Amino acid sequence: MKMQHGIVLILLLGLVAGAAAAGDTPPVFPQEFYGGVTIGGSPAPAGTVITATIGETECGSIQTVESGKYGDPDRRLGGRLIVTGTADQVGETITFSVNGVAAPQTSVFTSEAITALDLSVPGSGGSGGGGSGGGSGGSSKDPGSQLTYDPDAEATTPPATTAATATPDVKPTAIAEAQETATQGPATALPTWALALIVVLAVALAASLLMRRK
Repeated sequence: MKMQHGIVLILLLGLVAGAAAAGDTPPVFPQEFYGGVTIGGSPAPAGTVITATIGETECGSIQTVESGKYGDPDRRLGGRLIVTGTADQVGETITFSVNGVAAPQTSVFTSEAITALDLSVPGSGGSGGGGSGGGSGGSSKDPGSQLTYDPDAEATTPPATTAATATPDVKPTAIAEAQETATQGPATALPTWALALIVVLAVALAASLLMRRK
């Protein structure tokens, strides 16, 4: 009976230690968001990514399936932005981004709440047009810095240079040594029958030594 009590106590201690290792802050029920979403005043296209962040932690992200909206008042239709957090994050500010662009709208993290929130971010077309205009302005040339053509000036063509081909200095002695080395064949190896004879003699010698010991 005492052994059973000891086993139960050990299991309880293990569960307590596991809960402590998992963290002191338990998670809470998430908050759900839905509403309209626009980019540059126009409905955001399907496939737009909406991300929710609490502090520096990303707490939820979805990809829209319809133009100009995310989620729906009817939970059964799905598509809502689910924001998860812990008990310590309740009451903190939630910031939103649309395709990586920060939206000015924010909310407060409230567990189990369902919040309607329209999101809007500026479009990127204006900045692109300004950049192209700046680029075209930068490409204009100063008339005073343009080159003038002088017809009296004679074009001088540098003389063509012929690269000299270096000829290696090969000594006759080295050539003779190389030819002699090439004519010499590889070292002759023992024929197969000689190797077999050596093996037979070695076996016979070993057998005779064994017979003498007996």
